[in-house]
Amino acid sequence: MVQFQQLGALPAGNAGRKGCVDLRKAFGEPWIRALGSLTQPELTRIISLCGLKMVRDTLVKRLTAQRIHEMDAAVALLAAPGDADVACGKVASMGYTRITLPPGVTAFGWQIVGQWLLPNAFSDAGYETNDTCLKHMHQELHPQVSKATAEAYFADLVTACRTARTSWGHLADKSKPLDRDDIELTHHARWHISIKAYLSTSQVFHVDGGYGKSPWRAIQ
Repeated sequence: MVQFQQLGALPAGNAGRKGCVDLRKAFGEPWIRALGSLTQPELTRIISLCGLKMVRDTLVKRLTAQRIHEMDAAVALLAAPGDADVACGKVASMGYTRITLPPGVTAFGWQIVGQWLLPNAFSDAGYETNDTCLKHMHQELHPQVSKATAEAYFADLVTACRTARTSWGHLADKSKPLDRDDIELTHHARWHISIKAYLSTSQVFHVDGGYGKSPWRAIQ
């Protein structure tokens, strides 16, 4: 194919060329066909992205033997103009459904929990979460959790954060973080929330409902 002359013309040590070759070894014919369908500008972008470990890892993790039929769609997402991390997020979340968020909540990125997408972080009235405090949600939910339960769990989490934000707002000295481990909103979990001043707002930097011992994990 004419497109592959561009790949072959690159130095053997080029990161993009090496990444493409590694992915050919991982995927075989489906990878070759997907690249062969690209325009020259698209192939140039894909070759460049293949030099990034993040991109290669995303493809290998997502395109298992059971999902290899999604190769063309994944390559098309990566070939489109835009940030590599955004494209990788789109590839990773293909085929998954976002939960409905409580009113007023805005997600900052999404993570896969069971068959659903829950926020990586979020903002709400008067506060936002950091980028790491929600990474454990998969520990607190059943592996086959239903969408309704995932939404109820997340709504409970948000209400706990709002409760902590209200408590922090009553502090006379807001330079000090607030740590509450006694927020019980339903019969399902006891929430531990930590919040502090952050720029012009406040930031929740710890959230847990019991990790693997959370009562939510038993609910599908």
